[in-house]
Amino acid sequence: MNSPLGESERSRSALAREILGRFAPLSWFRSQPEHHPRLGHVQIAHLGWRFSEPHDECKPVFEAVVRDAPRHVEWEFRAAKNWLILPARLSEESRRNGDHFSEALATVTEDQEFCILASKDMDLILRELDAVAPCASPTSDDPAV
Repeated sequence: MNSPLGESERSRSALAREILGRFAPLSWFRSQPEHHPRLGHVQIAHLGWRFSEPHDECKPVFEAVVRDAPRHVEWEFRAAKNWLILPARLSEESRRNGDHFSEALATVTEDQEFCILASKDMDLILRELDAVAPCASPTSDDPAV
């Protein structure tokens, strides 16, 4: 299915990657498209990433944005090996499913109203992260770029 929204969906993921990369170089990143590529339903918004080196000084920024930017659903920021921004409901559902994240995604995605609200919040979160992210990309000094 070739959706007219396809380009904006790819750009939201690309935007998230670019914004996060302004905080520090990324070694891993995950974000799914807003709409399922074949079925067209809204998928649950969330971000996962890993900086190439620890950047604990960034944690308070992400905590504040996740606490203050969303307007529709409750969100969590978690920082361990991977850093995550995800709806609290997705986190709770994952725990209920024995930490099977894929099963939790499928369960929460069935609630399309919730997914739409979470998608709106993700746009707000990205807008706020963009506003507070450093202007120059830290990867610009990386000779591999």
